[in-house]
Amino acid sequence: MDIIFRLEYVVIKRDGIMKFVIILNKKISIAQALNTTSHMMTALSETMAPEYRRTLGVIDYKDADNHSHYASKWPQVILKADNSNEIRKIRGEALGMGLNYVDFTDVMIAGNYAQQLERSKGTREEDLEYFGAALFGSEQEIDALTKNYSLY
Repeated sequence: MDIIFRLEYVVIKRDGIMKFVIILNKKISIAQALNTTSHMMTALSETMAPEYRRTLGVIDYKDADNHSHYASKWPQVILKADNSNEIRKIRGEALGMGLNYVDFTDVMIAGNYAQQLERSKGTREEDLEYFGAALFGSEQEIDALTKNYSLY
C-alpha cells in the first residue's frame, strides 16, 4: 500500500504544471469554510477521471528522522468569491471547459447525509446557495478562469 504514495507522477498537459483552486463564498463563517473545503477536496479527489488521479502529485516529504509527511507538490490556492452567484458562474465555466470540478452548497450542511440528499433532490440549481467550488487542472486553464478573484 505504501508504494502508491511513494510514486511521483510528472504531468505533461499543455503547460505541464497542475493546480488546485478552492473558491469560497466570503459570506460563510470560518467553520463553514473549513467544512466546505474538507468536503470538496475529498469529493474532488474521488470524482476525478482515472487519468487525473495519478496527477494529484502526492509525494512523501521525508524529514531527517525518516518520518513521512505526505502532501501534493502542486499549488493549492484558496480564493474568495463575493457571493453564491460568482461561484455559480465559475461552475458553468469550469464544466464547459471540462475541468475537474466539485462544489458545496447550503443543502449539504444540516442533518445527516440522507437528509441532505433529500433536500438536494428537492432544490432547483438556481435556488442553491453555493458555499464553495474546488477545481483541478492545468495551471494555465485554472489561472485563466480565476484571475479576477482575490486570495481568501
